[in-house]
Amino acid sequence: MADIESSDNELPEKWLKLAYLANSGTIKEVRGLSQQQLNIIYRVGYSHYSSARYQEALIIFRYLSLLDHRCHAYLLALGSTLKAMRQYSPALPVLDLAEQANKQDPRAAVCKAACLIELNDMQSAINLLIKVESIAKKSPLQWGGLLQQIKRLKSFTDYQ
Repeated sequence: MADIESSDNELPEKWLKLAYLANSGTIKEVRGLSQQQLNIIYRVGYSHYSSARYQEALIIFRYLSLLDHRCHAYLLALGSTLKAMRQYSPALPVLDLAEQANKQDPRAAVCKAACLIELNDMQSAINLLIKVESIAKKSPLQWGGLLQQIKRLKSFTDYQ
């Protein structure tokens, strides 16, 4: 009988958590994880990515993206890792989410354009590169290296 009572008490809390998640809450918030904890996990994933241990990085960045599906950095890292693993099609929706999470950061769009080029969708890549170039040109000091990458990617598409 005690088990039934405890599960009855837990039921409203579970429903509240599900309702919170349904209203754009994050698992990070539901579990009470701090940003510092997630930053530590991110550094481990970044270390794997930087060492070309993409499978390990993929696991970590997927986990982080599940914990906080609104975090641009986690989505960008996940999409970049998928791109590095040559999983271009699966990278596209993740990079879309990263782009939506921070419209002022053109890195996700450039990564997405590179995937589109690899998938031989040159027209979509060109359209995206033109759009993202205008964003990057607004802050050339911040995005100078990215502007060079955009120029290089355009050359792969035979864009004049």
